[in-house]
Amino acid sequence: MWALRRRLRTGRFDWVIDLQGLFRSGYFARATGAAVRAGFADAREMARGFYTHPISVRAAHTVDRNIELARALGVDARSEDFTLELSDVARQFADAFCRERTLPPGGFVAVAPATRWATKAYPVRQWRKVIRALSHDLPVVLLGAPNERDVCAAVCEGMTGVIDLSGGTGIAELTGVVAASAGVLCNDSAVMNIAPALGVPAVVMIGPTRAEHTGPYRLGQALVADVPCQGCRKRTCRHVTCMQSIEAGRVLDAARAMLARRST
Repeated sequence: MWALRRRLRTGRFDWVIDLQGLFRSGYFARATGAAVRAGFADAREMARGFYTHPISVRAAHTVDRNIELARALGVDARSEDFTLELSDVARQFADAFCRERTLPPGGFVAVAPATRWATKAYPVRQWRKVIRALSHDLPVVLLGAPNERDVCAAVCEGMTGVIDLSGGTGIAELTGVVAASAGVLCNDSAVMNIAPALGVPAVVMIGPTRAEHTGPYRLGQALVADVPCQGCRKRTCRHVTCMQSIEAGRVLDAARAMLARRST
């Protein structure tokens, strides 16, 4: 940690903007020695104490909060700027992948079944019901990091019409596949944010987080359990009722509706 502090100091930064708003991020913002350290006035874990410019915002969604904070600092930030441009690597990979698998652009659905928090994970048995049924409508492509291969293998074991691409892409290649898909199904994860930034709709199962704060931005549908503890932000839980109570039939209906809108 001390080595990192020294590296931050040598950067001689003029401004530091803390968009995470936690003690750790605030601490390292201060460690830079920057004259201007901006962050949210309602930051958690007492991070506000590290800022020279605590800024109050009224927006609910994280993207809108970030935009509002940036505007307060004089940045011309707009919600229309929430887009992601594909790199040549992304396009080339997606084109080659579709050719090899004889998949037309928009002719498959991308599914990212894994997530970092155990409490954000949709149960494997319910993923299997959704994927098995959906694979009869059009091909399903599974996306995931190398350390998520086990989850992807479990949700598609014994199925046809499913292509397991987990561990076979970096971020650039993954964005290419998402952009070429008809839509995305996922938990609250990075793919949930990548899809709408590419103009691709997503159906997202959300349990311990709040859809109005961190759900799919502008383009997509959040499926949220109606349980009293929903949005608890806990990383561990004995029962994870919130995710288990989102029925597979509900997910499948939402996915098919999304794909129907996409095809018109």
